[in-house]
Amino acid sequence: VILPAIFLFAFGSVFGYAKPVPVNPRYFKDQRKGMMLTSLAGPFSNFLMAAMGSVLLAQGLLVSIKFILGAFIFINVLLGVFNLIPIPPLDGSKILEGVLPRAWLTGYYKFENIVERYFMIIMILIIVLRPGILSNVLFSVIKPILRLLGVESIV
Repeated sequence: VILPAIFLFAFGSVFGYAKPVPVNPRYFKDQRKGMMLTSLAGPFSNFLMAAMGSVLLAQGLLVSIKFILGAFIFINVLLGVFNLIPIPPLDGSKILEGVLPRAWLTGYYKFENIVERYFMIIMILIIVLRPGILSNVLFSVIKPILRLLGVESIV
């Protein structure tokens, strides 16, 4: 979030953010379920890589490698949790869309359209106006996951 913000203010364009993978829901038998499962793939892969990193970390490696693996685990858990936040354009919003009642979808699509357009600005405002709120929320979820992986001490 910080790197894209710096580029936006300094150069008038955004660089350094994740670009969404194009997915055509028409290829799924059940479009809502297919999109929901597709959206789970990214966070799932982050958690899987963190789990593999924690297995390697338990092997008693050199301190320098432990530090790198610790950062690898932490970053993957952070990305997995962050992407599950149900705010467009994050993966969590597509998961939420998949479980919402159909009657709510029209309103949700309007909300999604507005939030996607202003996501970066919203994130910057949260960071500037309420420093710490995002990290407090994320860490309240990240710490139990790191504890489960047996690597809570890396935070």
